[in-house]
Amino acid sequence: MDAQVGYGFALPQGGVLTPFAEVGMAGADSRRLRLGTRYAAAVTGLDMAVELAGERRESGDTAAEHALQLDVDLRF
Repeated sequence: MDAQVGYGFALPQGGVLTPFAEVGMAGADSRRLRLGTRYAAAVTGLDMAVELAGERRESGDTAAEHALQLDVDLRF
C-alpha cells in the first residue's frame, strides 16, 4: 500500500512550491517514509522542476536505510 499527500503553494515570483509526504508498506515488515518538497516553474520557454527529499526504509530485522535525493528536471 502506498499513500502520498502534498499541497502546492503559488509563489509571488512565479512557480509552485509543494511540500509532500509519502508512506509505503509492503508485507508485514517493510516500510518506507519519504518527506520532501518540490518546486516547479516555467521560465522563458523552459520548464523546470526541482525536488529534494529524505527517505527512510525499514525491512525486517535489518538496520534502517536512509537516503537524501535531489532531482532536477529541465525541459526545453
